[in-house]
Amino acid sequence: MAEKDLMTMSRKEARTLHIIHQALDKKITQGEAAAIHCLSDRQRRRLMSRTRTEGNEGICRRSRGKTSNHCIPRMIKEKALRLFKERYADFNIFHATEKLAEVHRITMNDETLRLWLNEAKIPYKKRRAKKHRQWREPKPHFGELAQIDRSYLTGLRAGDRFACLWDTSMTRPTPCMAVFMTMRAPFQLWTV
Repeated sequence: MAEKDLMTMSRKEARTLHIIHQALDKKITQGEAAAIHCLSDRQRRRLMSRTRTEGNEGICRRSRGKTSNHCIPRMIKEKALRLFKERYADFNIFHATEKLAEVHRITMNDETLRLWLNEAKIPYKKRRAKKHRQWREPKPHFGELAQIDRSYLTGLRAGDRFACLWDTSMTRPTPCMAVFMTMRAPFQLWTV
């Protein structure tokens, strides 16, 4: 029995292949084929020439099945996992990646280490869940919470003394009271 060559492609690539074949068979124009898939003129020409020369495989991405250029080598991955098991098992992910970089010069993202640990089914210390705090309606009574702010104004004087502006804002219904006073006695009072 003859072996069959199998080719895997995504749905998007299968649709693109169908449209490119229609353009090659002159059922639709090349401009219409490019417009259907929002391709530029250069991309359309490249796909059509690759389909002519390579057949249906010309549509597929060339990097499929290859490792990434930014991939961390397998030996470094194994070393990092071994060090984590032996020395840093009680550390959280962030601290472990810092120690791996600082002590062993193995630099990686903390998310990469977390994915490796999950893949190898190695348990690690996780963050504690934050305590649930339920929101409560503010008290409706006037004056339960008073916030006081004071600022010394250098340009204003009351006689021979510097003046100070005291601003108080209360909780509901949130009126604001401001007192303009010297060190001894207020001389002006207003409410906003």
